[in-house]
Amino acid sequence: MELKQFSREELMEYLTNGIPTPVSAMYDTKTSQFYFTELTSFINTADNEYSAVITGKYQVTVSIDEIECVILTLVDQNVVFFMAPNSPEAEDMTEKEAEGIIGLVYGVTVHNFRWEQASELASKLILPESELHKLGEGSPLKVNSIEMDNLKEFIKQNKKYM
Repeated sequence: MELKQFSREELMEYLTNGIPTPVSAMYDTKTSQFYFTELTSFINTADNEYSAVITGKYQVTVSIDEIECVILTLVDQNVVFFMAPNSPEAEDMTEKEAEGIIGLVYGVTVHNFRWEQASELASKLILPESELHKLGEGSPLKVNSIEMDNLKEFIKQNKKYM
């Protein structure tokens, strides 16, 4: 996967209004919670200095170098970035801290991309109800007639034990 370069306007849009979550992540409450569980795991297993912990139903707190700096929260189907209470003000951030926040934007977009890929694959693997065979519509199993004769004979001989 090649990372898309975001323009300054796109980054500002994501930082102020959040990153849209995949539609499939908003299917129901359990799916939305699973999305945040997977986002937390994605952040924690990536090769970076971030650590993430679920701190609410739809909320993940991210630390950079063991300092809580960003709270990712679901607002109107967007993952919105809020500054953690103890994090520095935007104008007081170091370059490394600012780069960390931009890295999170990219991380969430990569997670969303992978989530959508997995959802597409699952959709292909799961047949729609209209394609599922209803009882009585399937074809009978083909069984070797010799095996059936042996089974019938076995039942006749052992009927007294049933």
